[in-house]
Amino acid sequence: MNTSVSNFGTVNGEPISRYTLQNTQGMQVDILDFGGIIQNLTVPDKAGQPHPCIKGFNDIDSYVADKSYQGALVGRYANRIGQGTFSLNGVEHQVDVNGGPHHLHGGFEGFNKRRWQAGLFNEEQAVGVRLTLVSRDGEAGFPGEVRVVAEYRLYKDNRLTLTLSADTTAATPFSMTQHAYFHLGRGGMITEDYLQLDAHHITEIDKTLLPSGNLLAVTDTPFDFTHLTQIGNNIRDAHTQFDL
Repeated sequence: MNTSVSNFGTVNGEPISRYTLQNTQGMQVDILDFGGIIQNLTVPDKAGQPHPCIKGFNDIDSYVADKSYQGALVGRYANRIGQGTFSLNGVEHQVDVNGGPHHLHGGFEGFNKRRWQAGLFNEEQAVGVRLTLVSRDGEAGFPGEVRVVAEYRLYKDNRLTLTLSADTTAATPFSMTQHAYFHLGRGGMITEDYLQLDAHHITEIDKTLLPSGNLLAVTDTPFDFTHLTQIGNNIRDAHTQFDL
């Protein structure tokens, strides 16, 4: 198990580092302290040849300009908040409106555009990188200071995990996610890949992509991947959520 750190350019005069984790099976992951981004994820295929599994960029300027959150940690609030307003304990709050008519993924400068503090660590079965970030009270309109810890671990048996935790000084909405774009095949279309998800419902959205609060069962719909299914077999079917 190996770890290393290399330079990945600068943002606003601050150096950006790439943290590399490698195991003895040939798996490698590269994490940036800008946005907590997974910049590269390489896994050996059945022939033992390295296969890149994540879409990304080779330079920091592309990540700064990127508007699709490629590979990044998203927060304070992943997904949308309708019209950028919410009520909490009887108080109305206005947050950034940056996704059409709604708040999206943390606002104009979410966690994906922030430089995190980072450091490597070693454990018996894994190597990892720990990233920390302080989101100040009032950032993007949210109440409370939030301290976030994100830990990536690469294990000897080719598992990559992400553990997220946070503490806040006041009640506040909080919802984080990892926004990697996976490409598992060696070419062709995504329709040729197979997918299995332990998810029995999806969130219904309206024409502005805002979740309605309703959960839709995936049974007998194109969203049913509860068993290993070729993606192309499902997306050819019609569904009202495709027509928005």
